[in-house]
Amino acid sequence: MKTTLLLIYSIIYYATSVTSFCPSVHPQRPHSFTTTTTSQPIKSALHVVTEEDVIALVEEAEDLWAKAYEARKAANELSEKAEAIGKDAEVSTTEAEDL
Repeated sequence: MKTTLLLIYSIIYYATSVTSFCPSVHPQRPHSFTTTTTSQPIKSALHVVTEEDVIALVEEAEDLWAKAYEARKAANELSEKAEAIGKDAEVSTTEAEDL
């Protein structure tokens, strides 16, 4: 759990710090920073993620993985039952043909 949280925090930290310090460069002036000269305001979305949000999402993901694992086990059991029924049907079909 601690390793997962550390990984998530690291990803968030490095992703935000890299994008924060990467200035965009004007394509015709590669050594100068771009400035906005439009009259429309710049809209940007800022999504704040708290520690509680991350913990809740990690716990939800762990619960979903547990449910998926249980569903997979049930599917395997049903598959084995279906295979056994199929073999029984094959045997009874062969016996019926022999009569």
